[in-house]
Amino acid sequence: MLVKLGHEVKCSNISKTMYDNVSEANDWKADIYIAQHSNACTGKNDGTLGLYYPSVKSKLLTKCIYEEVAKTTPSSDEGMREGKELYELRKTSMPATLIEMFYHDNIADMKFGLLNLDKIAEAVVRGIDKYCKSIR
Repeated sequence: MLVKLGHEVKCSNISKTMYDNVSEANDWKADIYIAQHSNACTGKNDGTLGLYYPSVKSKLLTKCIYEEVAKTTPSSDEGMREGKELYELRKTSMPATLIEMFYHDNIADMKFGLLNLDKIAEAVVRGIDKYCKSIR
């Protein structure tokens, strides 16, 4: 869907480590880096969490994607916060975000997430497109 909107897309290789994927994104000189995860905590948390490196563009990227994904989930969501300690955010040379889509240790949240991956993917695309339009 991003390609149809005019964006060039390169996906990381799921068989590689996050260290390799960050290195490749830096080598590609990517414009943005998006890490998509599922989360775990106490089994009681639910919803979306947006983590960003403390920069204006990373926070904006996270906000654009988080708002779109959070709208698709029926859960309470976890909000946004800095994640400067996270390798995927602090070692990228471009604006980066890590979006926790749902909690895999909460059965209801995981079930919703897995049954609605297409809707969540569409929300991510809307968020990326919104970010790209906002920085032009």
